[in-house]
Amino acid sequence: MAKILTADPDLYVLECYKKLFTEHGLEICTAEDATSAVSQFGQCKPDLVLLDMELPGGGGKAVLERLRNIFMSKVPVVIATTHPAEVLDMSEDPDVYIVKKDFKTPVLLSTVKRILKMA
Repeated sequence: MAKILTADPDLYVLECYKKLFTEHGLEICTAEDATSAVSQFGQCKPDLVLLDMELPGGGGKAVLERLRNIFMSKVPVVIATTHPAEVLDMSEDPDVYIVKKDFKTPVLLSTVKRILKMA
């Protein structure tokens, strides 16, 4: 079973992710801030990370930098944001995907499935 680490400061969003992904056969680890996201990454060893950019304690960009520079990980990272245009520079990393945060469309789920080769 594939594992996803979801990091978002909004508990409701984390619950939505948990429901969405577990219904589709994925195991979920969660974090509410940048520090716990990095810690959970080391413990959970996810196959994919789903990051919010507005994480307390450093933000999603700092988490991505730690994953790449400290863990030396190339794990795929999906940036879910309400403002995709503001993080386009992060898509220069071939393992970073940017999606608009929207629970009404299947884009996030289909992106995750495609990355994990589940589609």
